Amino acid sequence: YMGKHYNTLKLKISNKMSQEEHKDVEPNPERFKVYEELEDGSGFRLPDGKEFKFDKFGGWFDENHNYYDEHGEPSNPPADPERFADFEELTDGKGFKLKDGTIIEYDEYGGWFDEYGNYYNKDGQPDDIPIYEDTNWNYTPGDNKPNPRKFLVYTELEDGTGFRIPDGTAVSYTHLR
Repeated sequence: YMGKHYNTLKLKISNKMSQEEHKDVEPNPERFKVYEELEDGSGFRLPDGKEFKFDKFGGWFDENHNYYDEHGEPSNPPADPERFADFEELTDGKGFKLKDGTIIEYDEYGGWFDEYGNYYNKDGQPDDIPIYEDTNWNYTPGDNKPNPRKFLVYTELEDGTGFRIPDGTAVSYTHLR
């Protein structure tokens, strides 16, 4: 059995598009070239009137949940251990539950991934991804090149025959034997 089940945090989207429609909208940094900074410095306003607030790193999310860094470039949000400060340890000791109900299970080193792929060590601090010594599960559908990071975050298939990685690829356990 490889790794641990990981539940991604649910994105809260407050307009008419579904999460699936938002997921397919590519970042568009060009639309942020012309802007007016808000009077209090907390964000900016586009000529069409849409406002965006900076996070503590100077970046922001657009309405499609694409993240832009402090330079306006599309990127993943930086690791933020404060997001995990308010939690309840699971009774089995295998993970924790956040206030919003999200369950995060620890990996074999006591760490975990956030939904953006940032790794946190057993002390809850951003860290490098641990190197797994077991190479028997480095199967990568389509190219057969070892890629251990590809399977570190996954969701078990409901029928128990395999798992799905974040890019949507379903992997059967029979392929890993």
